[in-house]
Amino acid sequence: MEETAGKEILAIVLDPFTGEIFAMGQRPTFDPNRPSQFSPNLLVNSFVSHLYEPGSTLKVLLAASAIQQGILTPKSLIDCENGYRMYGNKRIGEAESHRFGIISLEKVIAFSSNIGATKIADKLGEDRVRSALDQFGLTSKTGIRLPGESYALPNGKSPWLPIFLGTVGFGQGIAVTPLQMVSAFAAFANGGYVVRPRILMRENALSEDLEARRVISPSTALSVREMLVQVTEAKGGTGLLAKIPSIRVAGKTGTAQKYVAGSGYESKKYFSSFIGFLPADQPELLIAVMVDEPKWPYYGGQVAAPLFRRIAERSLPILDRVPKMTFVSRHRSIRTTARVDTATDPKPSLIGAGENRWFMPDLRGLGIREVLRVLGPAAMSLSIRGYGYLESQSPAAGSLLAAGSSVVLTFSP
Repeated sequence: MEETAGKEILAIVLDPFTGEIFAMGQRPTFDPNRPSQFSPNLLVNSFVSHLYEPGSTLKVLLAASAIQQGILTPKSLIDCENGYRMYGNKRIGEAESHRFGIISLEKVIAFSSNIGATKIADKLGEDRVRSALDQFGLTSKTGIRLPGESYALPNGKSPWLPIFLGTVGFGQGIAVTPLQMVSAFAAFANGGYVVRPRILMRENALSEDLEARRVISPSTALSVREMLVQVTEAKGGTGLLAKIPSIRVAGKTGTAQKYVAGSGYESKKYFSSFIGFLPADQPELLIAVMVDEPKWPYYGGQVAAPLFRRIAERSLPILDRVPKMTFVSRHRSIRTTARVDTATDPKPSLIGAGENRWFMPDLRGLGIREVLRVLGPAAMSLSIRGYGYLESQSPAAGSLLAAGSSVVLTFSP
């Protein structure tokens, strides 16, 4: 909140396959020991009770629906009309100085083109857009066991005006809860299912009680997943600040103008977000970050994506997903995010060699916290350089160490 000067910040981490919520937080908050001393507004869980316009994160759902129904493919070309489009006397434009001509659907998502999104909505049509919103769970409660969950239905049953269909295409003019959007994104990580978020431990223990509903095919989910990776990796992608070295991240930015009753959409008030999952090839964590009314900069890729990355980097070691260094030749190395098999690749540890003497283990590829865990029991003089993962160590693995030995550890991102 200090960095963004935002009105409110939300973050959540969950398992995209089971819906189990690992962590959920919001600021500002209250002291549960003294709730009566805080404003009633602070007692509300915004993830389930707050309605917001999702902005560009909604583009992914409609793109997935178009792919699923054979209307478009990731390589389909879309005319983004060099930056703006007219609906009668109403003009819809790209964010800031973005100008795109004819680009592929995957680039529409990577670059977050508003005009491209209106074209996707046009190709789907009102009925199929409504159906997509229903299928992805945006018009009903998620079913989480928390009080105060709300939801909203899109603009009545009367036919939508063309401009409204267009704005829905890029996530404006429609209200959802943050948890609804996160649940919808699970489908791109788990092979096509919308799952019910789960907050209670007793629910997580009952595997037969898992609730999941297929909304897209595995092939569509894989296609969308690759598109979301381009958001964080392609030149010009809006989510570059969410990228983590050696780990593929899939996700989408969102920056929605806020509607204020009586004055319309405010040019200086935004709800910015980033929803993503990682590792993209074998997803384990689905993470969402939302910032309400950040000051400049206000784009989701600038304020939400960096926090997503920080949360992910701290969460991965807990699940033992820190990239490991595997040497394949004398001069070449590769990193892998595969979980360590303790039966064949045990975690390194100190091996005693007599009183106050140890053999130095090979610690390369581990993070600082894990290295300190291993070396902690020995009374050594540690010199730590850099940050990230251990690149080199001195003395080398196998060397004999005594109490007070000097150990130099060099880390690298």
